[in-house]
Amino acid sequence: MLKPAGTLPDGTSIVLTIKHTNINKKFALAVLNSAPLNYITCRYILSYGVRIFRNYMFELLPLQIPKSQRNFILLAEYLLFLNSSKELRSNYASLITFFDKKLLDPLVCELYFQKKLQKESIYPPTASSLNSLLHQYLHPIHFSQWYKLYSQRFTPQKKLNKTQKRKLEEYTSTNIQTLEQIYKNVVTNEQIEDLIKKITRHPWCKRILTFQ
Repeated sequence: MLKPAGTLPDGTSIVLTIKHTNINKKFALAVLNSAPLNYITCRYILSYGVRIFRNYMFELLPLQIPKSQRNFILLAEYLLFLNSSKELRSNYASLITFFDKKLLDPLVCELYFQKKLQKESIYPPTASSLNSLLHQYLHPIHFSQWYKLYSQRFTPQKKLNKTQKRKLEEYTSTNIQTLEQIYKNVVTNEQIEDLIKKITRHPWCKRILTFQ
């Protein structure tokens, strides 16, 4: 069991089951670990509490599904990769914050409040959503190939040979270069920056994103 530093877990465990076949697991991972879902869980499911679960079953979790899950899946892969080791987390902490807080959280806010945001005319004529606007800027990394070799390191029976170790290093280096380029392309796009500011400054989103 993984637990946050400085906490003592009790015997409580929560199991989430995705029953809909049209929900990608990485999409669900991204949304469930976002600030908006943390707010929903703490405010409305846990009621700010920690030890209230016994034998209750939550039949429905408020998981909205966008027309395209692509960007959420890519962001999940970015964050899984960057958080895979202490070294990557330390060296690329700013990238983690960017993809997690700057892109994923506003995307999830938009997912839940898009109708409200559209009514208030925050979107430019050339983009119907932040999700669609980011489509051309978020690109795949070599996640599957990297993960296959990375996870093999923890299997004693399948130790990496020299060729595999070199390939893992190549995938890691290429992924980092891709993510750094994505970062540069996004932060220099004024339209994206402006839309993110409008979403995060909306009273509903601001309340959620500043929730502690």
